[in-house]
Amino acid sequence: MRKVWWIFAVLMVLTTFIHYINDQTAIEQCLQAGGSYHYDDDFCSKKDIYEGETGFISNHTGLVVMLLLSVVFGIASIWITPPQQRKKLLMVDNYDSFTYNLVQYFGQLGLDVMVKRNDELSIEEVKELKPHYIVISPGPCTPNESGISLKIIEELASDYPILGVCLGHQAMAQVFGGKIIQAKQVMHGKTSPIYHENKGVFKGLPNPLEATRYHSLVVDTPTLPEEFEVTAWTEDEEGELEYVMGIKHKTLKLEGVQFHPESILSEKGHQLLKNFIEENKPQ
Repeated sequence: MRKVWWIFAVLMVLTTFIHYINDQTAIEQCLQAGGSYHYDDDFCSKKDIYEGETGFISNHTGLVVMLLLSVVFGIASIWITPPQQRKKLLMVDNYDSFTYNLVQYFGQLGLDVMVKRNDELSIEEVKELKPHYIVISPGPCTPNESGISLKIIEELASDYPILGVCLGHQAMAQVFGGKIIQAKQVMHGKTSPIYHENKGVFKGLPNPLEATRYHSLVVDTPTLPEEFEVTAWTEDEEGELEYVMGIKHKTLKLEGVQFHPESILSEKGHQLLKNFIEENKPQ
């Protein structure tokens, strides 16, 4: 529909310009013939000498043609390119202050974002919403206190693309058998270089990627379920894997990131979220 309005706007600008040129020509011809020109009805007093037409339609051929073209192009545009429905994304809010940053980012990507708290909907209600994507938000708790988040991953992982952010990432690993442990250092608003495999949500992003971390818990690397592959990580001083920062299911459309891509200090966060959408477009 947006294309229709652009076409209409361009045509109307051209119409106005042609209308102006046409009127100026009519006035000039009328005055050269020694007549007087009446602006209200586009009428020249010397119509017997005036070379132009005095009827509105004939004297405004350009205006009429452009108006007709705008209608034709508008109808054709609607017929050829039907309006696309906005894809729906369900944001499961784990009572986190960052949730609406994610909502804003996904909204900017053209999605219809539905926000539901983790204790205000059931699995059946999720199905009734018919989302194209599900995002499990960050939160101040452990996966065990994340409400329906765990159950959504358990029961709907094969039905919907799901992205877990921070707590959502941990919940994803836990559902498949991974353990969540205390990190050696609490990260609160600190940035770290994130190394990655350039796949999934990390495709095409800088490597390493500077990202903001807000967490005290991490996925215990040795217990990461074999269904998942590590797609991102931090490194210790020796250059060895320190903590898992990204996971991707090998067969299902599940991905998780431990850091906060929606933070203003995170590099290419908008692109990372866009990658999730692009990688999981409905067929």
